[in-house]
Amino acid sequence: MGVNINTGNSSSFFYWNGEGSFSGDTTSYSNSEKLRFSLDPSVQYFTSKNFKHKLMTRWLHVNNNVDNNQSNKSENFYSEYQIQKTFKSLGLSFNAGIVGSTSYINAKLYSDTIFNSFNLASYVQFEQKLFDRLNLSAGIRYEYFSLTGPNSISGKALKIHR
Repeated sequence: MGVNINTGNSSSFFYWNGEGSFSGDTTSYSNSEKLRFSLDPSVQYFTSKNFKHKLMTRWLHVNNNVDNNQSNKSENFYSEYQIQKTFKSLGLSFNAGIVGSTSYINAKLYSDTIFNSFNLASYVQFEQKLFDRLNLSAGIRYEYFSLTGPNSISGKALKIHR
């Protein structure tokens, strides 16, 4: 289990050129309180037939509470299951798995907009060692991705490419 926590307060502003020096424009000041954490549970299991099973997950939480309507918050989840097997007599190894991630983002910075993303993939890979000097690798991956959100932010159309 991995755990990481980060918190803090800060203030910032844009610099503007004024009469030979740079000074902060009072309309651009912003104050923020941040909370970020990640939890990374994972587990590995080895079978008597030399299969290795691995499950890796992550929950990443970000909350940037900023005045001036610039706050943003996101919840991100990731999970990957992997299975591996090595056939020593053949010099062959096999690796396959499935990966999924999803995000929920709420950003006042972008006109109080909510975005959702979803990604799912599966893969398989073979590696063959030949003549103690040559390694051959072959694999394939299939991936699906979706992103939902508004068609415009502050009246400007968004272009989402797939």
